Amino acid sequence: MVSESMPTIRRFREACGGRGATASSSVELISFYLLSRLGLSGLSRPRYQALQGPETYHGLRIVTPGLIRAAHERGLRVDVWTIDTEADMCRLLGYGVDGIMTGPTSWPSFSSEAEEQRTNILSGPHRASVEWHALLSA
Repeated sequence: MVSESMPTIRRFREACGGRGATASSSVELISFYLLSRLGLSGLSRPRYQALQGPETYHGLRIVTPGLIRAAHERGLRVDVWTIDTEADMCRLLGYGVDGIMTGPTSWPSFSSEAEEQRTNILSGPHRASVEWHALLSA
């Protein structure tokens, strides 16, 4: 279950008794970001299985290699949305994100150089379980 709204996530977690997988709300994502910046991410007690949100939040870059490293140390996925350029996708894959969501009109046709970089990242020693999602408009 994914929602930016903390009240929505909280209600879902209560309704399913904590048995349903959720991603972080925006508040939880920012809280984890702040703890990771302070070197205190080990103090977090996440009730979610993934950090999921935009690369930047109100002008603040929150998805960084440090955040991804801290999340992975806690056993959390990091999924980023909405990423619409090949360069941004390759950069984020290089950081080690686990998932990228993109809009329906921006599905990339990778250049051969970018495809080689993507292949190297996905088969390297720190291989991420990357899932590509196209968000379909209703």
